[in-house]
Amino acid sequence: MEGYRTPEARFWKSFPILPIFAKEGMNLDEMKKEVFQLLNITRVHTKTPGRGPDQTEPVILKQGSAVEGVAHLVVDGYPLKIF
Repeated sequence: MEGYRTPEARFWKSFPILPIFAKEGMNLDEMKKEVFQLLNITRVHTKTPGRGPDQTEPVILKQGSAVEGVAHLVVDGYPLKIF
């Protein structure tokens, strides 16, 4: 754990530093959040009416993309059924 402190002290102003310890599961969820934030992407989980959201296969969008475009891909005739 101490080994990361030298690179952290040297690079923390230029790069995000997040220590990861996969064996113990340390910071793995935080790492996922950081990767999505740095790549400017968002996960959208689809949902079938009457069921819970599908947490296994999210649709990945660039931040600022319209979710309505995803609906057209997932549900045929989406705007007619919803609006």
